[in-house]
Amino acid sequence: MSAKDVFEDGSLRRLAEAGCQGDAESVYGTVNAGTDPNGAGLRGFTPLAWAVSCDNVQGVQALLEAGADPNQTIGEEFSSVVYIAVGRNDPGPLKALLEAGAEADVFDLKSERTGLTQALSRGIEAGDWRYWDLLLESADINRPHDKFGGTIATYAASFNQFERVVQLLEKGYSYRLPVLGRYVEMADHLVEPFATWQREAMRILNGRGVVFPVGPIPPEALPEAELKRLPPSYQ
Repeated sequence: MSAKDVFEDGSLRRLAEAGCQGDAESVYGTVNAGTDPNGAGLRGFTPLAWAVSCDNVQGVQALLEAGADPNQTIGEEFSSVVYIAVGRNDPGPLKALLEAGAEADVFDLKSERTGLTQALSRGIEAGDWRYWDLLLESADINRPHDKFGGTIATYAASFNQFERVVQLLEKGYSYRLPVLGRYVEMADHLVEPFATWQREAMRILNGRGVVFPVGPIPPEALPEAELKRLPPSYQ
């Protein structure tokens, strides 16, 4: 799909193309001539989202400097362009967005996936933890991402990623620790290094008051105030 397919408005298309090419001078000139850097084309796609999709760090930085909002919702698709950046080939645009004040807690509005769960999957599948580490610097790791209180820590534990669970605990994860303990203890017949990281996660949790074995815990819906923080499709 080309910029012409996405941006019907000519000036907005030129801005998107300048961002994609990393042409900062054209970005500034087009915005100064009156083009809204937060204007949207097909499916809510913005020039900033287009530059991110081109993996062009210079273009992303120029658009941000020209007034593009890194937290603008991308139509009905994503809570912000950060979600797109997590799925790209170069972590540079993600770093630029976060440095410009983009929120790290982002959602796919059509599925129950967040930026952190996407970054976790990338780490598991490709061994590339750069996106995970970038998001983790500012993400709210205690924020539930589903109506029953699932979090990035319980999600990681469900995939036996206990090294990441330990990392989250060391960064201050504290939400419903017995529930996390239950997720951690359910894994068995683990090979190394998973078994060692599981023991370490259990040691830390035990030190914070979780008694093993935890045993089954009935699902508990989120309080109304927390539920309202989730996108409608997650509620």
